[in-house]
Amino acid sequence: MTWIGVELVRGRSHEAVAGWRGFLLREGLPFVEVDAPTGRSRVVVALENVSNTDFGTDSVVILDGVSPPIAGLGCGFVSHVETDGERVRVGGIAELYPARPFWPAIFLQTFVDEGSPSAGRLYSACVEQAGRFYLPLALGELLVARGSGFHPYPLPGTDTAAEVERVEILLAAVDHNGICRILSKVLRLAFTKANVPYVRKWYYPTVSSSIFLGRLDIDVVDASILMTTASRFSAYGRRATFFANASGEEETEDSEGKRVPSLRCETEGFALACLSDAGHEIANHGYWHTVFSERGRCIEDIGRAQTVLGSLCGSPPKGYGGPGGVWYPSVAEAVVEHGLSYSSELGCGYDGLPFWTAHRGDCNAALQIPVSPYLQCLLAGQPTIDQFRNGWSQFVRRCLARNEPISFIFHPGDFVDGDEPAIDILLEYPDVRRLPDMTFHQFAQWWSRRDSIRIEAAVVNSKIQIRADQSIPIEVNNDLMMMEGELITIPATGL
Repeated sequence: MTWIGVELVRGRSHEAVAGWRGFLLREGLPFVEVDAPTGRSRVVVALENVSNTDFGTDSVVILDGVSPPIAGLGCGFVSHVETDGERVRVGGIAELYPARPFWPAIFLQTFVDEGSPSAGRLYSACVEQAGRFYLPLALGELLVARGSGFHPYPLPGTDTAAEVERVEILLAAVDHNGICRILSKVLRLAFTKANVPYVRKWYYPTVSSSIFLGRLDIDVVDASILMTTASRFSAYGRRATFFANASGEEETEDSEGKRVPSLRCETEGFALACLSDAGHEIANHGYWHTVFSERGRCIEDIGRAQTVLGSLCGSPPKGYGGPGGVWYPSVAEAVVEHGLSYSSELGCGYDGLPFWTAHRGDCNAALQIPVSPYLQCLLAGQPTIDQFRNGWSQFVRRCLARNEPISFIFHPGDFVDGDEPAIDILLEYPDVRRLPDMTFHQFAQWWSRRDSIRIEAAVVNSKIQIRADQSIPIEVNNDLMMMEGELITIPATGL
């Protein structure tokens, strides 16, 4: 019998362990944490530089934060990542503005001296030698790093790559999703080299390739525009999550010159209640349109909005999204303090799948649901109808190719020039219409439930046996299937 899973050998770095634990949960792979290799698994992740003799001869080992024993490997600043055959290659900071869009970025140091890019050398993010995969950058530790930086997000304003426009928006200093894509690629290579099937829990509650995850931020409500926007979602049978700011003001104190009502006006309150009654989610976008870095003020602000929005909609919001996409550690503290199921901020992570952020030393405490800024950047470029449609099509194809949620953010009333509103282009796109939709709270509930579902898999007599304690979609070597019972057995083709 061959156990299917990953043996995670803990090192001295708490951050590296937390990063890999979170990544393996994200991937949905069976894994065990050990202090020393046991030989149970053919695929091992080691988080400190232990000698090769510590591993079994049949093991394929991923050494995180370990440089390979070869000369000529340079480590410098990183700007983009691409996969090529069996290796994952990384480009230096000189390629800060690559012509091809959608290369994920890992910013270890983005700008110096008035925005001038730092110099760096090309090097490999992963080097394979004799059954060992070396990751010199210590990617597990980077997965728990947080911060802010300016990332040039590509805008397909024209069909010519040389004329692509870019808008700088405040995003995480470390591209969490880009790192996860590298690690996923390396893990799949390791499983293939170890001749072990890749068996994992799927990302979504059905065997769909993605989900539709729409976010609309309500800063200052125009009730008429809000209801019109909601009606377009209803016409296509779609639900969305509306992140409502409770005051509609940028001010941060009542004494700063404006008398701010404790509730929104009657018309706006009625509009929010109608959205909730129609099955849309009303989420917390803060009381003031500000994110506070100080823990106490952040908890107070989010709590105040909980009270206001709860009184309008009949129940308090289940999640929070920071105004301007700003994230501080205080946000994770406030999310846990108020018992919210998630938060969503571009400043913590953008694009891709949910992950957990830290709270008082616990690196897996507050669920973060990324949302892509692509649509908002596209609208900021004031595209024509055709440019908008082409840009949206490009974005959808990218999400589907990566099996990532088709997540987006905009404000009610954001339209492109012409007679056709942008929202109809979003909703009528054929590949989008075939996908299930979820509100952010529903996705958070599913993700937490998914983490709790236990699966075990093994190869026994040339067959793959998979056990799960709940029904769940699973992936076996790129094939999706729904696991309805406690045990399924399928042929181990090619092993």
